[in-house]
Amino acid sequence: MNIEQLAKKTQTRHLKRANILKSSNFEFVLDSKKAYSYGWWLFCTEVNGKIIFNNTRYSASTDKHQGKARQILGYNEDLVLTRTRTSLANLTEALYSEVQGTKAEIRSLIKAIRKPRTHKAKNAERRQEITRLLKHIAEVRAVKNEVEK
Repeated sequence: MNIEQLAKKTQTRHLKRANILKSSNFEFVLDSKKAYSYGWWLFCTEVNGKIIFNNTRYSASTDKHQGKARQILGYNEDLVLTRTRTSLANLTEALYSEVQGTKAEIRSLIKAIRKPRTHKAKNAERRQEITRLLKHIAEVRAVKNEVEK
């Protein structure tokens, strides 16, 4: 799909000189794969060839902006953050916040497992989710270590 078709599909206009797709309060810089909501909240960026996407729901309009950015990217993000409201402009802080939010979710699942009379099948699901979350933390930390080099 060429850029003009992509602009039409995402209801944006292509600013050719800057190579940006833009609509009201949304901007996607095609060269750097940076996406902004309201001109300041950076929710998508590329670091060392990896696309980092903050998919935390901030507001209804930002949710729409995130949807446009995901369409532009073809839903090909390398790391999706879902537990931080920090702008990716402060990437180290956003990654730290994501780890802390994920750890809190793990603690909540462990607490639910320890409750008396919980169903074995539900606890098995919770354990699988904990395993998935631990892998997510490892992925976030790996990106954080790359950024801090």
